[in-house]
Amino acid sequence: MALGVDPPTEPAPAGRPRLAMEEMAFIALLVLAIGGMAVADFSAQWGLSYWLVVIPLFGAVSVYSGWRRARAHGENVSTVLLRQLLHWGALILAMYLIFVLEGTGRLNREDAGLVALLALSLGTVLAGVHFDWRLAVLGVLLGLAATCAALIEEFFWVLLIPAIVAGAVVILWQRWKS
Repeated sequence: MALGVDPPTEPAPAGRPRLAMEEMAFIALLVLAIGGMAVADFSAQWGLSYWLVVIPLFGAVSVYSGWRRARAHGENVSTVLLRQLLHWGALILAMYLIFVLEGTGRLNREDAGLVALLALSLGTVLAGVHFDWRLAVLGVLLGLAATCAALIEEFFWVLLIPAIVAGAVVILWQRWKS
C-alpha cells in the first residue's frame, strides 16, 4: 500500500446506488408536495385525500433516514420511531384541520392549498432538525415554493414546471458525470 493512501471504507458501487435512491426520494417528495398544492386548488375533497396519502410518504422517507441514522449512531431505534410517528401524526391532524377550516368557509380553496403546503414545509423542516438535515432543506424549498406561489400566483405554474425539469436534469447530469 502506498504511503498516504487510505483504503476506501465503503466500496463505491455499494454506497452509490443507495445515495442516489435517497436523493431521488427527496426529489419525488418535492414534486409530490407541489402537486398537492395544485390538487388542493382544484378540489378540497381531493386535496385532503391527496395530503393524507402524501404525508405518510414523507413520514416513510423520514423514518427510513432516521432509522438508518439511529442504527449508525447506536441510538434506540424504537424511541426514534415513536418520535417520528408522533411528529408525522401531528402533521396529518393539522392537515385535516386545515381542510375543516376550508370546509366551514374560514379558508378559501386556494388559501387552503397554500396553508397545507406551509404546514408540510414546517413539519418537514422540523423533521430535518430532529431526524435528517436533508429534510430541513426540503422543507425550506417547500416554504419557498409556497411563498412564490402566493406572490406570483398567475405565473407560478408556468415557471415551476421548467424549474423542476431543469433541476432534475442538472442533478441527473451531475450523477452521470461522477
